Formats: sequence, C-alpha cells, structure tokens
Amino acid sequence: MQVLAYMFRFDARKGFYLYPESKKNAVKMLRINQGSTYERNVKPREDIQVTKCGLKIPTNVSNYEQFIEEIKRNETEFLQQLQADQN
Repeated sequence: MQVLAYMFRFDARKGFYLYPESKKNAVKMLRINQGSTYERNVKPREDIQVTKCGLKIPTNVSNYEQFIEEIKRNETEFLQQLQADQN
C-alpha cells in the first residue's frame, strides 16, 4: 500500500486513506499484520495505523443543486466521523 510507503519514509505512526465511496460514509481502522494467519506468533502492530475513510458521493440526484445539498451533508457527516475516531 502506497500510504504505508509514505508513512515509513516520513516516520509517521498514523496515516489516512481518503477515497470516494458510492454506498455510505465509512471509516475503518487498519493495522499492520491484522488478519495475518501464516504464523502463530503474528500479532497486529499497535504502533502503526491507517484510517481508511470513504466519503459518500451522491449518485441518485436529479440536478446540480440537489447534488450540492447531498455532498455538503455527506461532508459534514464525514468530518464528524473522522473527529470521533480521533478522540
């Protein structure tokens, strides 16, 4: 993952992956080695994390004004989720 490459390059412990989403605003915390089962002694690293954040893009709108209203609402919800996950 390119985000991890940048994180290691700049010695960062937290990273964010922001992307457009078609279904709903989604925030998911990822950790290195999470879900790895090839060795019994592998555990997720707690010191490095990537937060995956999807911003819902309105698709079922009939005009530009409706799109603007929906995207503003989604952006507000998106920011609230990010802030909640940081606390």
